[in-house]
Amino acid sequence: MQDLVRQLLQALGEDPDREGLLSTPRRVAQSFEFLTSGYHANLDEIVNDAKNLVGEAEAMSTEPDRPIAAMAAELGAGTRRLDQALRAFVAGDREAATATADRAVKEQRHLQHTYRDAMSELVKNENFGEVTAKRELYRRLARAGDELVLVAERVWYAVLKER
Repeated sequence: MQDLVRQLLQALGEDPDREGLLSTPRRVAQSFEFLTSGYHANLDEIVNDAKNLVGEAEAMSTEPDRPIAAMAAELGAGTRRLDQALRAFVAGDREAATATADRAVKEQRHLQHTYRDAMSELVKNENFGEVTAKRELYRRLARAGDELVLVAERVWYAVLKER
């Protein structure tokens, strides 16, 4: 990617070795990688993240509290919606695919609200070990929700790409 950006700069008549342009190929490559990162996310990663979360909770001897249970339920609902969206896409029902992907994103938005509420409640807890363990579990669930949104965006991208 960086070589392509250098070639593009040269084609535009710029000197890619010029002081102000030296880091441009690297920055463009990093930006492109960030913007397309959602195209690599998939349902397997979300499910594996959830499995790892359970293992970590057990290793930290942390029982699920109300926020963990709520976030896990929201993640489960969003994942089921994505499964429905992908099935609709494969069946050729693009409208149902995008509508269901949108509902999956809505589930993730609920997860984010639960995450923020849980984190603000955690500030009141004086048990450092419990705070550390729960904060990590909350963050992992929130990240899995973010992955869910990336997969939903891929459904939209696939539908738009076909038009």
